[in-house]
Amino acid sequence: MTNRYIVNNYILLDPLGEGSYAEVRLCKEKSHNQLYAIKIMNKDLLKKKNVGSNSTFMDDVKREIAIMKKLQHEHILQLYEVMDDPKVNKMYLVLEYMKNGDLMQMTKGNARTNTCEPLSDLKTWYVSRQVLLGLKYLHDNDIVHGDLKPQNLLVSDTGVVKLADFGISKMVEKSSEVSEP
Repeated sequence: MTNRYIVNNYILLDPLGEGSYAEVRLCKEKSHNQLYAIKIMNKDLLKKKNVGSNSTFMDDVKREIAIMKKLQHEHILQLYEVMDDPKVNKMYLVLEYMKNGDLMQMTKGNARTNTCEPLSDLKTWYVSRQVLLGLKYLHDNDIVHGDLKPQNLLVSDTGVVKLADFGISKMVEKSSEVSEP
């Protein structure tokens, strides 16, 4: 284990992954020894503008947090806590830990070549069913995920699939008019 340090009640452990503006690490809550994933973001990077947009990465993170706080479903990754530490200019999101990683890792996939080991028909049905249940919940709550891909489908040690990474998700307003087919 490298670079262990403590943030509030969490002991940060091994890296789990890295994105364009965040690092995700395994962490353990000190008093209960419960494992979580913690997304660590440098706020200086979050202040940068998105390419081709007037919004910043911080705007995306704030939207992601607002959306995730509203969500409670067995096929949606759970956000437990948000910590903003001005002393080190970092923001932390404490998330549910999914031991088997993402679907791309689980199938020994390669994101650069878009290849992976195929799932059996039964496993494909099982994964698809869970993804669709998660999407139905989102759509019933007027949320569009916007970035559905194997890397954003996390798998627990018991095979439960959860939708993750709500960075570009959007809340949509329902139209009061119902269109006829």
